[in-house]
Amino acid sequence: MVQTLIKLAFLLCVALQASAQTLRLSKSTVIGTGCKPGSATVSVKNGVVSVDADNFQANAGPGVPISSNRKNCQAALTIDIPAGYQFAFGETKLPAQVKADQGVQVSVGSEYYFQGTVSGDQDTATVPGGTSGTVTLVNEYAPKAWSSCGGSQVVNLNTALRANNFNNKGASGFIKTRGSVDTSIVWKKC
Repeated sequence: MVQTLIKLAFLLCVALQASAQTLRLSKSTVIGTGCKPGSATVSVKNGVVSVDADNFQANAGPGVPISSNRKNCQAALTIDIPAGYQFAFGETKLPAQVKADQGVQVSVGSEYYFQGTVSGDQDTATVPGGTSGTVTLVNEYAPKAWSSCGGSQVVNLNTALRANNFNNKGASGFIKTRGSVDTSIVWKKC
């Protein structure tokens, strides 16, 4: 709880310092095992990068190939950064339909990193076995990785859906997006 309050205070402080800034997307490419070329779109609005991918789903169960257990969708974005500012991401929200029999685990992992750097931020949210219905999974970032100050930079946003039945081979489960994967932008002055 204390850690969450500290994160919120930090994000509020950053938002107040640079609330008037906007991120301008000059180019985007989306690819992955969960989003075939042409099946996903990227948009930026109100401080959020949204990736909308058709049929983004991971499955587990008897007779389901292991290649269906993990699906990813990665957006490579060329961003024009306002002079005197740098940005990072605060959190990723993914609305999903899930079904996980007992012994099945479904999850979403998200990460971002800037091209040419060796580290970024990542988080994973898990839904336990025995869950069925619509959920919103949230991945939170510290954030630790920040863009350069001003100019143009490429950032990669990768989201991976996972479903596994390793603890109960006879059980089934899936996780499927129900809308766009939304990642919020945070700013700070250089």
